Order: sequence, then structure tokens, then C-alpha cells
Amino acid sequence: MMDTVLLIVLYGLSLGFIYALIAIGLSLVYGYMGVINLGHGVFYALGAYMAFTALSHLGNFWLGLLIAFPMVMFLGLILERSFIRRLYGKDVVYSVVMTLGLQMILIDTIKIIWGLEPKPVGDPIQVSLTIPIVNVSFPIYRLLVMLFGVGLYTGLWLFLTRTMIGKVIIAGIEDLQGVQALGINPLRSFTLIFALGAGLAGISGVLYAPIIMPYPYMGFEVVLYAFAIVAMGGLANLKGTLAAALIIGESMSITGYIWSPAAAVIPFIILAVIFALKPEGLLGA
Repeated sequence: MMDTVLLIVLYGLSLGFIYALIAIGLSLVYGYMGVINLGHGVFYALGAYMAFTALSHLGNFWLGLLIAFPMVMFLGLILERSFIRRLYGKDVVYSVVMTLGLQMILIDTIKIIWGLEPKPVGDPIQVSLTIPIVNVSFPIYRLLVMLFGVGLYTGLWLFLTRTMIGKVIIAGIEDLQGVQALGINPLRSFTLIFALGAGLAGISGVLYAPIIMPYPYMGFEVVLYAFAIVAMGGLANLKGTLAAALIIGESMSITGYIWSPAAAVIPFIILAVIFALKPEGLLGA
């Protein structure tokens, strides 16, 4: 029994880190720029399809990680400069409509390039290859996903807390008008945050592609979970977002083992309970 519980916890952690990488970008974009990006899930889908392309055409899954981050980040940069920048300071309804429209355009683009059928991505590490943890055998690839998640989160935290650009971003989240009063133009950091969030979502898509098969609408479902995580953890709160993502991952893993149909609903039940007890989120905005 304890072996089963340990496996469920480990699987939940790997899922939680995937969700954390998606939700962190969403949290920063809304917390800093005031934009609700409903199209954020498409970046995740594009990353997954790039993993498929890297494996099927280049024969190396790991090239997908190297390719996806800069390419999806560049796409985020183009979208921010061409469309998202026009939404700053406006009602959130404008950002909802704009990003939803961009999402549909990008989904149709995915259909044109890769087709409608789900694309299988083989496990970059043999499925049978496991590592013993206590008394259970855990897939090495899942462990690598967790390590990637820890590394990327740590790198982002260091960037935001130890670099001048990161400190400007954090200051802008707390008091954007105060940053502007110091003579700092926030538009460049807006572009960086949006592109960085897109890149992180792309990496999460690459990492999750071998576990599920990429399909055009895969971003729809994950962006709902990402919004729940952002709200649960506290807007623009990195620690809160990570904690909420791990809670969601664990709850879905446990519920999926007990009764799989409830796994898709449990994150929103937890969100409702947390909102009832603590409306500002786990660690506050």
C-alpha cells in the first residue's frame, strides 16, 4: 500500500511541475501587464508539436527542448509587439477577446501544419527504464521532468530576484506607476515577460509530449488548470503558483487513482474551497 502511495505522490509531483511552468508565465503576464491571456495554452501546444517534429524529422527528442524555447519565445515577442501591446491600460475584456482570437488563429495554423490527428511522441528514454526510489521503480523520464521543473523555477527565481531587470519587473508588479515615475520605460520588460512566459509554456509542452499525444486543442484544457493555479496561489506570486501547481498535480494524481472521471474536476473544487477560506490565494497576491 505504501509503495502505491509513493508512486502516486511522485507522479503528482511530475504533473505539478509541468503545470507550474505553464502557470508562472500566465501569472506574471497578468500581475505585471494586466492582460488575461486566454491563448497561453497554445504556446504549450506548440512546444509539444515541436517535440514531435524534432523526434520525427531530426531523430532527437532533446533537440525539441533546444528549439522550442527560443522559437516559442520569439513567437511570444512578435505577438506582444504586434497585438498585446495595444491592450495595456484597457479593460480586461479587450484582452480576453484579443487573446481568444489569437488562440483560434494559432490552433488553425497547427491544424494546417500538423493535421488534426494526435501525434505520438516516443519516450526519449526507454519506457522500461526506471530508477528505484525507496521500494518502488519510478520512470527515469518522469524524474527528469521534475528536475527540469526545479531547475527552471530556480533559474527564473534567481533572474527575478538577483538581476536588475528582474527587480524592475518585481517592482512593476507592486507599483507600476512608481517605476514609471523613476524614468524607467516598462514596455521592454513587458515584452520580455510575455516572451519568457511563452517560452516556459513551450518547454512544458515539450516535456509533457512523450506522456500524452499532442493534438491541436490540447491548450484549451491546460489553460483552465493554469488559471485555477494562478488564482489559487495568488496573482504574480511565484512561490504561491508553484505551491498551487503541486497541490493540483497531487490532487489530480490521487483522484485519478481513486476515480479517474473526478480528476478533471478536483482542481476547481479545491479552488472553490481555498477561495472560501482565503480569497487572496494561498500566499497572497
